[in-house]
Amino acid sequence: PPSPLPPGSPCAANTPTGPTSPAVTNPATATACRPPSPPLHTFKDAAQFPESVDHDPVTDTIFTGNLKTGDVLQLAPLGQETIFVPGQAPFITLGVRADALHHDAVAYVTDRENPNVYKLDLMAKTVSIFAQDDDLLDSSGVGTNGIAVTPEGTHLVITNYLPSRMMVVAIDNPQQVHKIDLDGDLFHEVLGGADGIRFVDNTLYVVFPSKLARLSATDSSWREARVQMTNIPDNGGMSGLTLIGRDLHMSNGQVATYLLGRDPNPFVLQRFDWSLLNR
Repeated sequence: PPSPLPPGSPCAANTPTGPTSPAVTNPATATACRPPSPPLHTFKDAAQFPESVDHDPVTDTIFTGNLKTGDVLQLAPLGQETIFVPGQAPFITLGVRADALHHDAVAYVTDRENPNVYKLDLMAKTVSIFAQDDDLLDSSGVGTNGIAVTPEGTHLVITNYLPSRMMVVAIDNPQQVHKIDLDGDLFHEVLGGADGIRFVDNTLYVVFPSKLARLSATDSSWREARVQMTNIPDNGGMSGLTLIGRDLHMSNGQVATYLLGRDPNPFVLQRFDWSLLNR
C-alpha cells in the first residue's frame, strides 16, 4: 500500500490505503495527489531509454530493448544488469519478447513504416509477410507498434501509435484486418501514443506515456471493445509493459525525451498499482 498522507492533507480522505480499498470519493483529486508506487528497479546507465520490456517466468529474468543504444539488457532476479545482445548501429531496439510465442513456434512482428505484419517461423527459420492492409498504416502519424495474441490464440491485437487506435487480425484468415470499435473512455493521450500491450487473462492493457488503457472485448472476434483509461505516474514517459506474476510492470522509455534530445529522468521498472483501477 502507498505511504499514508499527512493528517489534514486535501487528498487524505480520498486516498485508498491498499488494493482492497473501496472506490474513492473524488477520483480526479486523489489521482493527482496520490504518491506514486515505488519503482521495482532503477536501472543503471546501461539501460538507455528502455522502450520495451518483457519478463521470462522460467528464469525470472527481465529483458529491455533500449532505444538509444540498441542493446537488449538482461536483469537477473537479484538485480544484476548485463548486456544480453549488444546493439548494432544504426539500428535501435523497439520491441522484445522473451519466449512468448504462438503455440506453433511462430512470432509476429509489426512494422512502423509499412502496412505489414510479419510472421517469423522459428522452426523453418523463415520470415514472411503474414498480413498486409492499408489500414495498418496512417500516413499522417506513426504506424503499428504493440502486438499480442489473444488468449484463445485466434486473433492478433495490434496498437497503432499515432493517431492511437487498435487493430485486429484473424490468425486463420489474415486478410481479415479490422479497426477495433472502441467504446467508453477516449483512447488518446496528448503526450504520446499507444505503446506496450499485454493480456492479463482476457483483459488487454495498453500503456501510454502517462495512462494505462484497460480493454475488454464485447465480442469474441475482438471487433468491439470497451476502454477504461487510468492515470499513471509517467516518470518521463512510460512505454513498455510486461507481466511479472500477476502484476503489470512498466518501463519508462521516455520516447519523446529521446526524440527531443533532452536529459532523461532515471530509468525505472515500475509496478502498476491495481487500486488505481477503482477510481
